Amino acid sequence: MERQTRYPSMIMPYAHKHQRTAILTDSAAGMPAPLLAQHGIQVAPMTIRVGDDETIDLPGTDYGGIYDTVCRDPSVPVTVSAPLPHIWRDAILSISADTGADSVLIITMSAHFSTSYDAARVGAQWATTQVPNVRVDVIDSETVAGALALVCIAAADSANSGEDIEAVSEAATSASRRAQTVATLGTLNQIHRVTRLPTFALKAARKLPIKPVVSFQALEWSIMARPLTRHSGIRKLRTTAAQGLASGEKPRAIVMHVQRKQDATRVADELAIVASAADITVCQMHPFAGVPAGAGTVGVAWL
Repeated sequence: MERQTRYPSMIMPYAHKHQRTAILTDSAAGMPAPLLAQHGIQVAPMTIRVGDDETIDLPGTDYGGIYDTVCRDPSVPVTVSAPLPHIWRDAILSISADTGADSVLIITMSAHFSTSYDAARVGAQWATTQVPNVRVDVIDSETVAGALALVCIAAADSANSGEDIEAVSEAATSASRRAQTVATLGTLNQIHRVTRLPTFALKAARKLPIKPVVSFQALEWSIMARPLTRHSGIRKLRTTAAQGLASGEKPRAIVMHVQRKQDATRVADELAIVASAADITVCQMHPFAGVPAGAGTVGVAWL
């Protein structure tokens, strides 16, 4: 018998009641609760296990304690599990009951890194047997963390303007192709878990006293710079992000960090100077990407 647990606490207050299509994503987007509420984006929570401790990753979860534990004991096992199908189903049913939207677009983190996409498809099938009048589509964003958040915001912009689900889906797909991320990493020890950087590149980089800067777009990862100091690495990512934001028509950026809020805030402030029209948010990097990237990581995703 299927579980019937509901998760009403993950349904955020809707800022835009005229949405025909609700946007639902997994918590790997790492979006702060105010940003979710601002755009009317709903979240299906992942489960984060650190040793014997388990956290249901609802909006507003503070990842600082997770990172503190990992920093104290790097050997502690950390797993981040995708929302199970019944959680996706319950989220869809909650949205249907609480918002009146006639369609739901689910945007998941990359299926190359997680089972979230497959679970969402199953959950959508279950939900539509109970609310057949609600259309549910599922999109693989081919991104994670800040880039996933930007894809969801692009879709929400379309939904908030009253577009139908086909137009909203197209907005999300277009954004997923354009979203870019640059990060200076704290470590390369586990980064293979969430990237497809060539093994030889990882082995070579680990042997060098560098603070690697990596770029990610549409599932393609590369080491774009090998600075010897952290300061140089942050300068490289800031310069790259500033160039990207300057070329955008309606630029947005999310500056992410792992235990480096001061550095991330400084990067955001400097980006705001060179790209004054940009909408810039600072937040913690989601542990799915942040634990492998390591303490000290600072990244910028932009669209």
